[in-house]
Amino acid sequence: MGVVALHAVEAIVLACFAVFAAGYSMLLVLAARTATRDLATERRRAFTTDDLIASDSQPVVTIVVPAHQEEAAILPTVRSLLAQRWQHLEVIVVPNGCTDRTLDVLAEAYDLRPTSELLVRPPSAIGRIRSTWRSAIDPRLRVFDTSGGGKADATNLALERASGEFTLLVDADSLLAPHAVARAVLPFLERGEQVAAVSAAIRVLNGSSVRDDGSVEAGLPSASLARLQVVEYARAFHIGRAGWASLGALPVVSGAFGMFRTSVLRAAGGLDTATVGEDLELILRLHATVRRAGRRPEIVFVSEPLCWTEVPEDVSSLRAQRIRWHRGLVESVHRHGSMLFAPRHGTVGLVSFPFLGLFELLAPLVELLGLAALAVAAASGAISWAVVLALGTFAVSFGMALSMGAVLLEQLCGGGFVRRPRDVAAIAWWSFAEQLGHRQRTAAWRLRGLLAGVGHQRPGNAQAAWGEMHHRGARSVVTDGAGTAG
Repeated sequence: MGVVALHAVEAIVLACFAVFAAGYSMLLVLAARTATRDLATERRRAFTTDDLIASDSQPVVTIVVPAHQEEAAILPTVRSLLAQRWQHLEVIVVPNGCTDRTLDVLAEAYDLRPTSELLVRPPSAIGRIRSTWRSAIDPRLRVFDTSGGGKADATNLALERASGEFTLLVDADSLLAPHAVARAVLPFLERGEQVAAVSAAIRVLNGSSVRDDGSVEAGLPSASLARLQVVEYARAFHIGRAGWASLGALPVVSGAFGMFRTSVLRAAGGLDTATVGEDLELILRLHATVRRAGRRPEIVFVSEPLCWTEVPEDVSSLRAQRIRWHRGLVESVHRHGSMLFAPRHGTVGLVSFPFLGLFELLAPLVELLGLAALAVAAASGAISWAVVLALGTFAVSFGMALSMGAVLLEQLCGGGFVRRPRDVAAIAWWSFAEQLGHRQRTAAWRLRGLLAGVGHQRPGNAQAAWGEMHHRGARSVVTDGAGTAG
């Protein structure tokens, strides 16, 4: 009976791996085709980003920055936002339950003055407004200091006060390309009312050079954990996001950079304060809300990297992040289970949501069980170690091929990290190293997130919804030219 059970586990694992391999191969092909098409479209576009920047009829854009304990990161972020090549702009920063100097740093740098705005919030709000401020140096900057409530509640407060036709949600440790707002607005104007949101590729900031205008020159990080995440981010955005978007089935817009039509964001009810995966949950709910209104929502993915974000360089921060991400996936799949294989939800309900809910969700469990089953089977003589080695070699080679393909796509779409032949060798090594140890450790962390989500655990306080991180990388130095940070 034990042998039968072992072979059953092996069969399930191999079937899941086959589905993953086929799925990601399809996404890679779709992403490559989309990147080629986008490059061709960019060359023959009649109305360019530069034309939009020069236009006098720009729509108002509100940039929302929820922040918790971000005294080390907030100034470079705000500087890059206010340096956007966009005339009609407002930036709303919401320090949320901060006990550090986040508010003081902003007040000193931008000469914040108190305002007399109403402190009243809707009954469903969690955090209360303690004070409101506006910069005397740059009146486009508004600040709402709040007592707590979490990231989603802080974002909802800014959404309550936003005046822009479009709302850009960014993290407090994000740096934007100077033309990021203009490039994100362009699809809304080109494709019309059916566009509900625009996502974009995000790059790892660690190790890069940051200039006074907020622009970033790509550089490879020195910390090994950050290097591995360079590969992960390239794969996630230039294969996963690009591939799903090409099918009209993009299920998530990163919280680090996502622009929304403000009316659609408000109609969807803003962000859910009861989940740690608020970015994924929001997009699934947005798909459902717009389709109930009889329209097909379009979530556009821009392959050009418009945002840079610092990634964890210490194991504890990375572990907490991955546990939180997978727990958010569990909560979102549970909340929107009715979308599974539902034709009324289009390609999201028929393709991407089933992939998330049936495969990505269970991937860490299947992967770890599969490794254990293969080891037991080989040790007991049920299969030879040569077969185990062959399977392992194929899995590692396939993972490396995906990663290198993603890096190549990133290079095509916006000039990536590769500038010298040795950079290619370095990324190839990281792609290999990721498969041996890091991937399995990440699977264990994700399994903890799966168990936490299945157990319906909730944060014990408002701050538990925040993912705190020790800021290093390019945050440690903001250059006055092209000096290297990190």
